[in-house]
Amino acid sequence: MEFMELWHRFLALEPQASGELYDKFQPRLHRLLSKLRFSSEQKEDLSQQTWLKVMEASTQFRGQTEAEFAAWILVLCRHSAMDQFRKKTEWAHSDKLDELPHPQAQMHAGQWREWIKMLAEDEQQLVVDVVFMEKSFEELSNEWNQPSSRLRQRFHRLRKKLAGSLS
Repeated sequence: MEFMELWHRFLALEPQASGELYDKFQPRLHRLLSKLRFSSEQKEDLSQQTWLKVMEASTQFRGQTEAEFAAWILVLCRHSAMDQFRKKTEWAHSDKLDELPHPQAQMHAGQWREWIKMLAEDEQQLVVDVVFMEKSFEELSNEWNQPSSRLRQRFHRLRKKLAGSLS
């Protein structure tokens, strides 16, 4: 069956189509979550959360192919995983910093951890959101209810502070 036909059946709220899509893409979600070192129970929970996001945001999907859908659903899954990291991890004191999927974090986890511990809590969160969560200043502006220019300026001051502490 062609993917777009299955997708249109899903949009028409056909229960069987929802099950078929879930069964087809769940293994991909589990592979991603395994790479992020989640337990089996967490993988199942995050897969379910991701599927809820798919259902809530289904009208936002503009792709035309199975590959585009796979990319979209994996982004949603990654966002769910990052939300989970943020909720359950004390960033400055946790070993999870070593496990973050961002290459910069993996290469310098010890240095980041020590530097982050020196920051105020809101500064810690800003660094985590920009560096590890890879959020744009525009996204953060909405979340923090602050102008993106102010957040950008704060982040650049923190970078200068880091550069000063390293020299």
